[in-house]
Amino acid sequence: MNSKSKKRMVLPTRPEPPTVEKIVQDVKEAKPSDLVFTSVVEPQEGPVFKPEPEQQYLKSSTYLSKNKQLQLTCELLKKKGEELKAVGEKLEEDIAEMRNKIF
Repeated sequence: MNSKSKKRMVLPTRPEPPTVEKIVQDVKEAKPSDLVFTSVVEPQEGPVFKPEPEQQYLKSSTYLSKNKQLQLTCELLKKKGEELKAVGEKLEEDIAEMRNKIF
């Protein structure tokens, strides 16, 4: 059976995304046991964890170095992508030229 004779599956339409008002209402009505909203709800009374300054510095430093590395990698990827596009265009031109010489 080839791909043209296969029936295409019709997907149901997606529901509309919730409005900002609906999201705010959901957050306000969240129960304390609701894991999805507990980080958004105001913190309860109790002990607050504060990381040591040295740990915070190391985490921040690591974040900044990885972020810089990611930016450099992104730039390199863009450059390589442009190079590949140029090589592909040149290849297509060379193929067209060879076809014209053959025929």
